[in-house]
Amino acid sequence: MTEERTPPILCLIDGTSNVFRAFYAIRGLSSPSGRPTNATYGFTQMLRKLLQERAPAYLAVVFDRSEPTQRHASYPQYKANRLAPPEDLVEQIPDIKEACRILGVPVIDLAGYEADDLMATLARKGAAEGFEVILVTSDKDLLQLVGPHVTVFHPSKGELLDREGVKKSFGVYPEQVIDVLALMGDSSDNIPGVPGIGEKGARELITTYGGLENTLAHAGEVTRKTHREALLRHAADARLSRELVTLNTDVPVPWVAEDFRRRPLLREEARSFYQKLGFGRLLDELAAGETPGESQAAPPPPDPVFTVIADPAALGEMVRSLSAATTLALAPELSEEQPMRAHLTGFALSASAENGFYVRLGEPPVGITQRRFVETLGEVLRASRAGVLAENLKVLEVILRRWGIPFSQGDLDSTLSAYLVDSEARDFRLARLEESILGVSSGAASRGGAVEGAPEGGAAARRCRALMNLEQPLKNRLKELGLEGLYRELELPLTSVLADMEFTGVRIDAGFLRSLSEKWREDLQVQEARVHALAGGPFNIQSPRQLGEILFQKLGLTPGRKTEKERVFSTGVDVLESLASSHPLPAAVLEYRQLSKLLSTYVDALPGLVNAETGRVHASFNQTTAVTGRLSSSDPNLQNIPIRTEKGREIRRAFIAQPGWSLLTADYSQIELRVLAHLSQDPEMIRAFRELEDIHRRTAAEVFGVAPDLVTAELRNQAKAINFGILYGMGSFRLSRQLGIPLTAAKKVIEEYFRRFEGVRRYRDAVIETAEATGKVSTMFGRIRNVPEIRSRNLNQRNLGIRIAVNTTVQGSAADLIKVAMIALHRKLKEQSLRSRLLIQVHDELVLEAPAEEVEHSGTLMRECMENSTRLDVPLLAEVRSGPTWLDTK
Repeated sequence: MTEERTPPILCLIDGTSNVFRAFYAIRGLSSPSGRPTNATYGFTQMLRKLLQERAPAYLAVVFDRSEPTQRHASYPQYKANRLAPPEDLVEQIPDIKEACRILGVPVIDLAGYEADDLMATLARKGAAEGFEVILVTSDKDLLQLVGPHVTVFHPSKGELLDREGVKKSFGVYPEQVIDVLALMGDSSDNIPGVPGIGEKGARELITTYGGLENTLAHAGEVTRKTHREALLRHAADARLSRELVTLNTDVPVPWVAEDFRRRPLLREEARSFYQKLGFGRLLDELAAGETPGESQAAPPPPDPVFTVIADPAALGEMVRSLSAATTLALAPELSEEQPMRAHLTGFALSASAENGFYVRLGEPPVGITQRRFVETLGEVLRASRAGVLAENLKVLEVILRRWGIPFSQGDLDSTLSAYLVDSEARDFRLARLEESILGVSSGAASRGGAVEGAPEGGAAARRCRALMNLEQPLKNRLKELGLEGLYRELELPLTSVLADMEFTGVRIDAGFLRSLSEKWREDLQVQEARVHALAGGPFNIQSPRQLGEILFQKLGLTPGRKTEKERVFSTGVDVLESLASSHPLPAAVLEYRQLSKLLSTYVDALPGLVNAETGRVHASFNQTTAVTGRLSSSDPNLQNIPIRTEKGREIRRAFIAQPGWSLLTADYSQIELRVLAHLSQDPEMIRAFRELEDIHRRTAAEVFGVAPDLVTAELRNQAKAINFGILYGMGSFRLSRQLGIPLTAAKKVIEEYFRRFEGVRRYRDAVIETAEATGKVSTMFGRIRNVPEIRSRNLNQRNLGIRIAVNTTVQGSAADLIKVAMIALHRKLKEQSLRSRLLIQVHDELVLEAPAEEVEHSGTLMRECMENSTRLDVPLLAEVRSGPTWLDTK
């Protein structure tokens, strides 16, 4: 006896109709930030209920697109009178699609085709492949598709309609639905129908005469006069309407059943998403382990099988096995994070996701020495010439550089790729990428068993598996978003530049720092005594509570805001700066804090970072920290050394060249304003830069209405604040506080600025419009940043989104410009076999170390590479200086 197989279910969910239904069913729901969430919440609940009750293994949510369709081509008035959807609904669409992704539900749309047509085509194809297709919709147009293996489920009524169900619910059988719709028309879609004939009359006519053509043929026999005359007069409208309401079952949408398989719930992302939108009930259900339909999730990938290499004699077999590989996943295990101090403790290599090698490192006979293994790895790389996959190619390259192994085969850096795809994600670990991209639950991603014979190698083996499985999806995502060029031509080559910089490091004058520490500790004691004297007695300066009590209770200064967490008045930098004009204590506290921070962060910390092997400090330069694309650094954080204060500049004196060498620095002149001039095409700004005018003096002349020669130093400083402040969204309130002018005057300054520099205003407006329409912005080089805040109904959130949008396009472009210069300079130094080498990058400044005989030539190369990194409509200028210390180059 043959067992009868239950056909699989394919649910096709009408995203458009269900989102509208959810929007109007729930009103007034919003997130903690004020953004509307009623449609998102209602749709998510509907989707979760469907997953729980129907548990479809295959499904998709199908959405309309904004582009015109074939119906518009044949009937230009189609949907011409339809009102634009409510703004509160439109701004929720990205969140709704994000909810689908997190719940593991594919989303489908196609330019030029309506969701109904996509569903019609997919229903036909699915039914032909043996699926039981359920159309989840409240749209009566889709009733025409009901037939063998196709039903319609109305989510709010809970009705599942087959052929007889359609007859009972709508009054006619599915094959007659389009005839009824043709007669009754649809005012919302501007489908004319036959005037005077509504749904009831249309049903009666079709039931009586059996179809549209037969009804029109017998129009003269219709007893009701108004219907008879309307049918005789509007037969052409009825036929046109039938054409418009007939769904297209032959849309060019690909059919691959596995593309519709439901993926696992992304639990961690769901938690974060529900928290952000304030969905407390869903959070509770998630915490309780309620996961609708999770049993349908794809099984975890099989455990990788890795061969342990602990005997040097087995290294040759590993080389032979991997020599034909075209792709190699490499996963080093390090004794610590800093690659210039770390030792290799293990190493996994793989040419596939299923198997590979784990090399146990140590002293024979229990392991293989680092030197022997790294030499063997060099053989593998030379023999295979394979593209290398790694979680961090820069770290891998630094490790290999320490052992003298050249490396130029980096192909995929999973961290860097994921960062470009979504810089806001922050978490780019392989386990998180497996969960979000491959749909592998975090528990499954962390499993994989220990490598037999080397239990400690399981984690490295799993990393190789993840890298192999993520390679193509990440590459596809880069290509889909237009980021392939940015990755291949900018970020990937930059990893080698940064690896060289980290490997080289910079010399530190430890003796100078020790003497500076002694002096500054005395200064700190003096400053502490001054603070206590101004406060009227000793207290813990580092305590926000004690400081707040003195400022706002004892001295009676105007209090700042209270923080919810500490239930004390805020004593942050902004608050103290605003109070500085009211009493000398806040300024004295700020000075104390700055000196204390410089001491602990740099003066006392830098000597401890000196590498015992090299005698230099090796900072880490990070590509995936700042969402704008700027580089950051750590151990030490070179970007945060203040250069506008005397003490901050003094720290730079500790960075020195080796004997017989000099430090060279070059920084861009007003790079972000030059980028703004290029992007905005503002004629006044472009002219000023082309004629080598002082842009701040020019701005002062334009805004304050004085001749350039009469601009004072004070006016120039005010213009400088205006240039940078307005560029990044500074409002009139903050400008008035910064310039010390009345609010009304600040408003007039901003108005006058945009009147004089109209191109900047137009550019700013265009960026905001793009961000509102797409939810993202991009730099000159195509770097993308999502800006969901700009669609918020909360004014503060929206203003933040505006600042982010404008800042990213300008600052992000400037950050990319200096990266291009770094790659070019690094390449020229290598090509010309110069000993000069890049050491440091800080925002728009590069620091080079050069032997005495190369100083002039390397300085010229440095300036040329920076000034010619990209062709703008205004000149790029970089000034090169040299000296024995970093401070001496200023």
